[in-house]
Amino acid sequence: FAEQAVVDGASAVYVDLRRCTYMDSTFIGTLLCLHKELGKARREFAIVSPSTECRQLFRQMGLDGVLNIATREAPPGPWLDLASVIGEVEVCKRNVLQAHRSLADLEGPAAEQFRAVMRLLDHDVKAEQAR
Repeated sequence: FAEQAVVDGASAVYVDLRRCTYMDSTFIGTLLCLHKELGKARREFAIVSPSTECRQLFRQMGLDGVLNIATREAPPGPWLDLASVIGEVEVCKRNVLQAHRSLADLEGPAAEQFRAVMRLLDHDVKAEQAR
């Protein structure tokens, strides 16, 4: 959705995490991908009002100095529901790989764990392609 918004001319993308209490590695990696891609496109990207749990995780992973984090009031609705569409399996697989590759590219202790994950994911992709 964010990538399409940029293609459609959006000058900024904000991800509001005030109600988020858990993020898995795919979501965190996706935030990093968006940060990188929007930076290349010279568009603004910010994490808005992350919950205490999100802030703690960003700190633990060293992302609080990487991601632009802003505090703002909750915007009025309507809110967009980003439900997944059945049949997007290949897009989902690509996003998972891209997200974890971004995490593996980080500096610091968490990066080696994600490099190990990437080795496993790359092995699975090659095995699937060989079938």
